[in-house]
Amino acid sequence: MTNAINNTFRVNFFKICGFSLLNVRLWLYSVALVHLIVTAIVTLSIDVTVDEDRSVRAYHHVRWKLITCWFNLITLAYLPLCLFCDWCEKREKEPPHVAKLRVLRDVIMTSILMPTTTFADITFWVTFLSDPSIIAPPRVFEYLPYWSQHSLHTVSMVTVIMDLLLTPRKRPDSMKPRLGLMVGFGTAYTLMVYVSFLQGEPVYGFLSTASDAIVLSVYLIFLIVLTISFYVQWHIIDYVWSHKRKKNKIKVVD
Repeated sequence: MTNAINNTFRVNFFKICGFSLLNVRLWLYSVALVHLIVTAIVTLSIDVTVDEDRSVRAYHHVRWKLITCWFNLITLAYLPLCLFCDWCEKREKEPPHVAKLRVLRDVIMTSILMPTTTFADITFWVTFLSDPSIIAPPRVFEYLPYWSQHSLHTVSMVTVIMDLLLTPRKRPDSMKPRLGLMVGFGTAYTLMVYVSFLQGEPVYGFLSTASDAIVLSVYLIFLIVLTISFYVQWHIIDYVWSHKRKKNKIKVVD
């Protein structure tokens, strides 16, 4: 744990365009949290069970199994964690457990949120703009306001990218634990989707006629994209923060 903690940076009066980086992050996380809460309230209150189409009514239960729902629920827990850690850092006097919470925050972002959000958002827009039936019955989207799609699949991507750029991080000594967590999360999600498929409740539209071979292929593609996103983010982190750390002498948590 000590090595993990030593790989997490604290911002020491670092500024961006004259504004305190901590204040910028506190503002970003606050706005993102309020936006996500409002989006959740609006979208989850929409009742599709009144539709005559059985497949549309089934979406009421299936929506909890969508990858979008999973990473947004994780984000709902992640953002308050970020606010708490940054608020404690701003006060300068931190409880001893905050250092470990900061590590947890770092692991959640780099192992789950960044790779998963990248995959989900890019995949959603590619399929939604080409053939929405791949995701769900087209009539489902008539119930959802168009802005909600951007809230769930565009703002989410912007949020994780901004977090990646504004939060100092350092490449861990070993990538294996974080990579293992990412693969475990991806596998757990795929198994849930497969079990739902076997029970006759396909989570995504294309699975209604899919074979086991197609499900396996999608799983492998899922892991490949997650892995690529995982390593790309660390190249971005190295490029952004290795230079800034040397230039501004950002201190490492002890």
